[in-house]
Amino acid sequence: MKKKLLFAGTCLLLLFLLTNPGPALLAAKDGLSLWLNTLLPTLLPFLILTGLLLHIQLPVKIPGFCIRLCHILFGLSPWGMYAFLFGKLLGFPVGAKLAADLTYTGKISRQEGEYLLTFCSNPSPAFLLTYLGQTCLKGRYSASRLLLPLLLADLCCMLFFRFFVYKGQTAADQMQLYPGTITEKKTSQARSTGALLDVCIMNGFETITRLGGYILLFSVLSPCISQCPLIPDTIREILLCIMELTTGLHRITSLCLPEYTIYLASMTLSSFGGLCVAAQTKSVLDGRLPFFPYASAKCLSTILTLCILLLWI
Repeated sequence: MKKKLLFAGTCLLLLFLLTNPGPALLAAKDGLSLWLNTLLPTLLPFLILTGLLLHIQLPVKIPGFCIRLCHILFGLSPWGMYAFLFGKLLGFPVGAKLAADLTYTGKISRQEGEYLLTFCSNPSPAFLLTYLGQTCLKGRYSASRLLLPLLLADLCCMLFFRFFVYKGQTAADQMQLYPGTITEKKTSQARSTGALLDVCIMNGFETITRLGGYILLFSVLSPCISQCPLIPDTIREILLCIMELTTGLHRITSLCLPEYTIYLASMTLSSFGGLCVAAQTKSVLDGRLPFFPYASAKCLSTILTLCILLLWI
């Protein structure tokens, strides 16, 4: 059934490209512009440098109180905190990729990696303050009203999965793996500096190119949905808004809706991330971690964000 649906969807998209070359070309240009001007310069250097850091065999002494603090506050190991912090700072889908890479290299347990997926991959503060706050909402809302609701929703989501789903079995059962020293498992890759740097650069370009492919496909899919007469108008607007985060936010703010409705919808969509981000996240997980913890956490976080915003207002 999945293959049949994929085949039918691909044929419909090809038919749209052939019958509507103008809108398809414009959408493809917009998608590639987003990838080239935003995603490539912001994420590629980080992907290369973190890949290099994860492959260097350099023992790092971590103070015992730092390990205990990470575990008490977040239920994470030091490497888990590394993925959490950089995922928060750099946004989708960096946190998920770091969780998958750290699990693959043996720096964290698989269960801790799944636990990280529930709260470490979110829109970055820079994206929320600049694009959402200034470009879309025209600076009408303070930084606290843009950041705090999402942070509270992520905190509630983290506490739920920590104590009710994984029940403390994240870093707690793996503390013997972190006796204060961070090391890396043996790998079969070349150990020379040049070869290691080449591997990290190629891996970074592979990941960023894969993300660009998803942005391109979803960008072309949007005008296809907008011109489909079989989809009701309300369903069409919802699909177009959740298809890709940046274009969805721009579309929401251009609708003739009350100001607070636009604010609620924009914040809720930012928490969800959109279908394109979900596809990118599944791609960077690369089968090393299951997609379900991320998907279920995003649905819960979206509901929590909406509830917090309604109470706030």
